[in-house]
Amino acid sequence: NAPMGRSKSVAARAVEGADRFWGRLAWLAVAAAWAFVLAAMASYSPLDPPGHAGVLGSDSLANWCGPVGAYLAHILFLILGSGAWALIIASGAFLAVAASGQTIGQAALRAVGCVMIALAVSGFHALLAPAWSTAPEGAGGLIAIAGVDILSRRFGGLGTAIALSLIGTVGVMVAFDRWLAFIPHALSVLWPSRAMHAFWAR
Repeated sequence: NAPMGRSKSVAARAVEGADRFWGRLAWLAVAAAWAFVLAAMASYSPLDPPGHAGVLGSDSLANWCGPVGAYLAHILFLILGSGAWALIIASGAFLAVAASGQTIGQAALRAVGCVMIALAVSGFHALLAPAWSTAPEGAGGLIAIAGVDILSRRFGGLGTAIALSLIGTVGVMVAFDRWLAFIPHALSVLWPSRAMHAFWAR
């Protein structure tokens, strides 16, 4: 029985090592894709094809990631506008969490929360600074421009801001609920008063 037990232990360690190896490989692949998209967004130029902000366009691409990067950045900013930055920052935060060895449960649901945050950021951009953009269609991306237009017609500027705040808040809670739970503890450490403990103990 002892040799059989040892063989099972060796097999289990081998499987665990293989899982760890493939997990790290998957993380590296996702991190490389994230870095590529980040570089493409950081070097985005509206004059790069397929951009249409310029009259003639650029003779050479300004994007660091070539035509593929220019296309990806154009699509992201066209659809999400400034909210694309919120999406890339949130995904980078999850990559950092995964690199620390923590597991990220309900990844699909958290991704939905990140998209909601991005849409809220884009919506506020379209609502508060619609002309602050190099895109001919305006600021915020196509989704936010259409959504803000619909909401503004029905609920006005204040109602639209409240709706966007709600979308962003729900998105933060869905995406980062696990880490938001540490905020009350951190506040109680920084402000160790009876009132604070009583408030969070309810």
